[in-house]
Amino acid sequence: MKKLPLAITFVFITTYSWSQIAISHLLPHDGRQYSFGYGGMLKLAYPISEGDDITMEGGIVLNFQKGTGGADGIAICPLKLGYRYTFDGSGSGFYVEPQLGYNLYGVESYEDDYGNGYNNKFNGIIAGAGTGYIFQAGKHGYQYELGIYSESVFFRQTAVTSISLRFLCNFNFWNR
Repeated sequence: MKKLPLAITFVFITTYSWSQIAISHLLPHDGRQYSFGYGGMLKLAYPISEGDDITMEGGIVLNFQKGTGGADGIAICPLKLGYRYTFDGSGSGFYVEPQLGYNLYGVESYEDDYGNGYNNKFNGIIAGAGTGYIFQAGKHGYQYELGIYSESVFFRQTAVTSISLRFLCNFNFWNR
């Protein structure tokens, strides 16, 4: 019986959600020592007009340090609010989306020259912006989006900045 509320919550959330995968790269100064990373996010979009949405996004992005076999790297778990504006006002086509939020959990894992392992935990303000293209919904009501995002986590007088290529699928069961 405990599964029924969980199932109802899942159906409600996925009614207004976008699931996305990302390929990420950290920008210099840190970017040279890290390989391409990946991540997954869940984005909720609430339409405020025919072509504009208020968005909330949460997820995780992992970037691994080169030469460590995936043992060291940076993990970022942000929660962001945004405003997605489509240029033609239809809810599809080209868009821009500024975002602002908080990095709930971040960790930088690395070894020093003596083989000692360290985990530096951090959190802080995260700001980002993206642009891309939302493809018109098909006969089943799904929309797909391809976009480029850049975001920075600000903490301890420094920042971790990344750029990512994202692919999103809208699990929205209603049509705009």
